[in-house]
Amino acid sequence: MNENCYKIEDVAKKTDLTKRAIRYYEEFGIIKPERNQCGYRVYHEKDIKKLIRVRDLRLKVGFTISEIKDYFELESNIYNALKLDNSSNGNKVDIEKYISDINSQIQVINSKEIALEKVKEKYNKTLEKLIRLK
Repeated sequence: MNENCYKIEDVAKKTDLTKRAIRYYEEFGIIKPERNQCGYRVYHEKDIKKLIRVRDLRLKVGFTISEIKDYFELESNIYNALKLDNSSNGNKVDIEKYISDINSQIQVINSKEIALEKVKEKYNKTLEKLIRLK
């Protein structure tokens, strides 16, 4: 399969991220681009898709970098656990841990949802006051 390869400048344009942000996500271990013979980073479509998800988790959901890293690690672990389960070698202890990890992620999302709802209520009250002043 001949997959398209991209330089960091192209990835920055496609994801609306700065080159520095892309490098930061690499330093944090969220993405792992390949390197060519000259040592330059080479990105693929899967990297771009992941960076777009990172951007959305940061900007739209309000996840921290640590929460994003945990999210992707959990996603990977669950994927691997499901592959193992299909081969009848799944470890029940790991599955219990993944269930616990998913519940933790749900709690993080719920707390962010509550915080966002409070901000929304505040904006709605301010909007109502402004409309009355009009």
